[in-house]
Amino acid sequence: MKYTREQLADYVLGQLEPHEMQEIEQHLQSSESARREVAELQEALFQMAEELPAIPVNPDSWDSIQARLEPRASVEAGTEQPIPPAAPQPSAPRRSLLPMFVGWAAALVLVLAGGWYGLGIYQENQQTRLIESWLEQNQVVKPLRLENQTQIASVAFHQDGQALVIMNQKADAQKSYQVWGIQGGKPVSLGVISSRTFEVNTTGYEAIAVSLEPRGGSPTPTQVLGAVPVG
Repeated sequence: MKYTREQLADYVLGQLEPHEMQEIEQHLQSSESARREVAELQEALFQMAEELPAIPVNPDSWDSIQARLEPRASVEAGTEQPIPPAAPQPSAPRRSLLPMFVGWAAALVLVLAGGWYGLGIYQENQQTRLIESWLEQNQVVKPLRLENQTQIASVAFHQDGQALVIMNQKADAQKSYQVWGIQGGKPVSLGVISSRTFEVNTTGYEAIAVSLEPRGGSPTPTQVLGAVPVG
């Protein structure tokens, strides 16, 4: 099957469903032209992000979200569990640097219009709306902590199997947070967190884990931060 540039762009942006991401990853293993096109798209997005100036954001928005998260996450204390060692896996192409909820068309229009500032504001607003919509649905929220019990993230679980990972802070410029599903005792990469949030389908996984990796992610986890059980 041949994928269009638009489909590959959605893959790079993390806009596809998990099974669609896996199908394209399998296709990339046997298609040099597709790998080259994905690499070009990734490089364009990384360049875009590097040229994007700092965007002032109203701190009250994130403070209010944190205030709503912490009481709900605290009741789930003690639920985190260790991540097992990873089995060797073939290298996968780097995932999106931009948030998965930023549409390819919207990002392209903003960039072509020279709207770096508008793009940053759009991303921040979309991310805030995403978190607030989850909290309004009274999801089960669990804390994700380091070994020293410092909470670095929250994971909101929906009864339909979806989950939202919410990091307290963004990763450093040369690092990425990567999300893993624990399946049969082994970690499976679910993607890279481009900013503070990442939505995943937990069906078939026993736990959700987060690691800190070089920018763009790794085929296997190297610096595991913590994990929480599903359900």
